[in-house]
Amino acid sequence: MHAKLIRRTVALALLGLLATCFTVQAQSPIVEAANSNDEAVLQIHDDGGFVATDASNTGSIPASGAGRRMMWYPEAYAFRAGRVFGTQWDAANVGNGSVALGSNTTASGSAAIALGSSSTASGPVSFAAGVSSEANGDYSIAMGYRAVAGGYQSVAIGDEAEANDRYALALGSQAKVNSYTGVAIGWKASTGAANQGGMVLSADYTASGPGPSLQGTGQFAANARHFWFGDNASVTYNSGHLISTSSGAYLTDGGTWTNSSDSTKKAEYRPVDGENVLQALRDISVQTWSYKAESESVRHMGPTAQDFHAAFGLGDSEKAISTVDIDGVNMRAIQALEQRTRTLKEENEALEARVARLEEAIQQQNGVLAGFGGYGPVALLALAMVGAAAIWRRRSTVA
Repeated sequence: MHAKLIRRTVALALLGLLATCFTVQAQSPIVEAANSNDEAVLQIHDDGGFVATDASNTGSIPASGAGRRMMWYPEAYAFRAGRVFGTQWDAANVGNGSVALGSNTTASGSAAIALGSSSTASGPVSFAAGVSSEANGDYSIAMGYRAVAGGYQSVAIGDEAEANDRYALALGSQAKVNSYTGVAIGWKASTGAANQGGMVLSADYTASGPGPSLQGTGQFAANARHFWFGDNASVTYNSGHLISTSSGAYLTDGGTWTNSSDSTKKAEYRPVDGENVLQALRDISVQTWSYKAESESVRHMGPTAQDFHAAFGLGDSEKAISTVDIDGVNMRAIQALEQRTRTLKEENEALEARVARLEEAIQQQNGVLAGFGGYGPVALLALAMVGAAAIWRRRSTVA
């Protein structure tokens, strides 16, 4: 009679579970099962709700070994439903407050959850779902086919994804993270043990240096603190540009920064007086200096952004100098200097021509005098006397 009552009670309990998913009602039960001490361990209510308890807190696991079953284990406040072929649901493999559903799932960590087929959640408060996934780290998550989250608070999602270090994140098929706080996203993306804090967004790429990295398909980088952009992103590498902007500026893989200067992207053209540019350059202070963030031995040369902006009014900030602006200033200054040079050259050529004409006239005069041989001075004196006599005679005739 007692066995019959138990079977009836279990049947009603199953129906209640399917109908209400563990709904607990504060009302008088229509069916109640008690233990040997006459303590209620199962109550079923008329709306299908039921309560299963462990009045003594010393009960053993209801069933062990292989088989199909739905099992509530009050001693460990754990729940199991599905099928196992071994000891996955034996007491030794049941964590307090754990849940395991599916086929051959194991939730041995406290408050752990295992779902799917052959998934294992062994870390405290861990979660494993899929096929043969393993959440072994404390507070870890593993989802997919043979995904493994072995590090503390690690996450592995994808086909054979692995997050093997603390705070690691692996997303994608065969993505693998072996570094502290590392992130790998994409097919076969991975970070090495030395790449602490590294990030890889790519396909089939491994980052091995420390620091952040973002890399394109089929590449490998071992330098520290590299930051690269992958193919087919809004910032691309497949054209040979590490960085490309909407304005047309880009950084090449050789390290050359190129600014956009497309006429179709410009407006409001205005002429520039070259002499005014030279005047401003003459007055602006140009010194050598060091950035505060660098060693004092690292020197640079140039004006301050404040002085440059005050002198030319270019750019949108008084704290930075655009390479486009300073290059434009230098180019206009060079043009003004070239104009000065050309003017001076023309004036010099005119002076040289004038000097040549004067020298030629002097040479001609010297040639006339040379015709008198060594009597040149006497001849000049004689000519002067003849001229003076002619003038005196003319005046006498007029008188």
